[in-house]
Amino acid sequence: MRQLEWEPTADVRRRSLQGRPTGSPLQRRWRLAPLLLVALAACKGKSDPSAMAAADAALTVGPENIVIASETVLKTGPAISGSLAPERAAQVHAEIAGSVLEVYAEQGQSVGRGALLARLDDSAIRDAWLSGKSAVRTAESTLELARRNAERSKKLAEAGAIADRELERATWDVTNAEGALADAQSRLAAAEKQLGKTAVRAPFAGIVSERQASAGDV
Repeated sequence: MRQLEWEPTADVRRRSLQGRPTGSPLQRRWRLAPLLLVALAACKGKSDPSAMAAADAALTVGPENIVIASETVLKTGPAISGSLAPERAAQVHAEIAGSVLEVYAEQGQSVGRGALLARLDDSAIRDAWLSGKSAVRTAESTLELARRNAERSKKLAEAGAIADRELERATWDVTNAEGALADAQSRLAAAEKQLGKTAVRAPFAGIVSERQASAGDV
């Protein structure tokens, strides 16, 4: 504790000179009481350095001390046991025989209606489809030629240049050509239908629950 030195002001010295303290020692001690109070107040004003350092220390808050409050809805109800069943289910199989070239859908994948799931080898069917297209073109050309011959034969028959049997033969050729064209178109349509079956598609939108085929399977 530092010693407090008090120096009386000019006004206090003047009052002391005008009237020096007289009386008993008790009265003189009572007059010195304000000086002691001033010294005591000055001593109490000195703060402890450790207390000041603790007060100045920064308070550190970590993530574990932070909690974010949020609103939520708590629901309770009876426990129900059972199994989940899909609203619609289908096992998709290839309608024709062939090797699987590629599988496009994996287990757990969401697919839309008509989505391509797998593709089969279509080499043989594509050859039949190309042959059918060629047969249709040939039949169309044959029919066109038969119709022209029939038209010329009709004009010649009207002019009396040919016999009626020649006209009948020309008409018969047109009928045969029309039948050949219809047969070629039918075979082409069947080949196109078989070719379309090499692509396995989803019958409706859903989730693939199981994949039973891989590339290379027959």
